[in-house]
Amino acid sequence: MFGCDKYNIKPYLVSIAKGLSSAYMPIGVVLACREVSDDGIKAFSASPIIGEIRGTGFLVATEFADNKSPNDPFPPEWGVDEIDELISKYGKALKATEERVKELKDQKKKLLISFSEKRMR
Repeated sequence: MFGCDKYNIKPYLVSIAKGLSSAYMPIGVVLACREVSDDGIKAFSASPIIGEIRGTGFLVATEFADNKSPNDPFPPEWGVDEIDELISKYGKALKATEERVKELKDQKKKLLISFSEKRMR
């Protein structure tokens, strides 16, 4: 899947973006080896803008906060309101997409059942 696999290279970090969602959604991720991940968690946990770092196994999430209090709102200059606007603007489209995926899965299931029944005759 990756060039590093073909040439047996063991990278510390691998960044992935478009392939995660087939370019339908702007999403990206950085894969890190265990030592970079552990050292990074230790280094970032003392930062004043990191509220909490939690996770299990390979999945780790970082909560960004203005301070260590989870109840204080973000300052306006951080642009968090813009994120809320984007969610409200595109949320309906994402929900519609989710419903369309369910429809397509149902159609596929019906076709497979129909095909199986025809083969059994």
